[in-house]
Amino acid sequence: MEMKNVLTKIILWKGVGKDIEHSFANAKQRIYAVTPWISKEIAELLAKKSKELGEDNVKIILVEDESNYRALKNIAKKKINLNEFIITLFFTIFSFITAFYTLRLFFISHSYMMLAISFILFIASILFYASMRESFNVIYPFSLIIQRKKGNNYFLHSKIYVIDNHAYITSANLTQSGLWKNIESLVSIEDKNAVEELIKFIESVEKKIEKVDPSEFMRKYAIKNKFLSFSLRR
Repeated sequence: MEMKNVLTKIILWKGVGKDIEHSFANAKQRIYAVTPWISKEIAELLAKKSKELGEDNVKIILVEDESNYRALKNIAKKKINLNEFIITLFFTIFSFITAFYTLRLFFISHSYMMLAISFILFIASILFYASMRESFNVIYPFSLIIQRKKGNNYFLHSKIYVIDNHAYITSANLTQSGLWKNIESLVSIEDKNAVEELIKFIESVEKKIEKVDPSEFMRKYAIKNKFLSFSLRR
């Protein structure tokens, strides 16, 4: 994509977040953001704005990364798939009862029986937990697209933020470091035609990248973090 003769304003040095955050907070129609990484603070700001503008009018494209999981986990809500939950529960109970009566045919010793039942309960609980993970969908307050970490041959590295009829092309991620601490560059664009071209570019990025389901993304890193937390406590 190439844009010529576009009127811009260029900002250099630290603190480019002042313009970006102010624009986000005062958006009236839409916010589209393409960035590898986002901070908890910006995620919460965008979640708040999505209540005003509507979920479809706040679109964020990120990369699959643990730091993004930490930024998004507090605004994500779990929604259970009731049909999958009932089916999973039924088959878990059915499997346990079948195994219990099968064991009664082979084990006479009471101690062996109790040991076998304990083992079955342990396996059943693991299978039930693993199945239940797939019964939960994760709901986000805005439209979220996540590029799979090992997908395609290219890495999403653009930082483009469209707010209403105004846009920024910048080196700054939507993180505290990028917005406030690092020496960054920011090009502010108010040319309507240029902004529309950037929106088309964002739409093409969404179509071309290999995406990971947001619920799958959240489950993956939630389990990883729980395991690490358990390991550290031990």
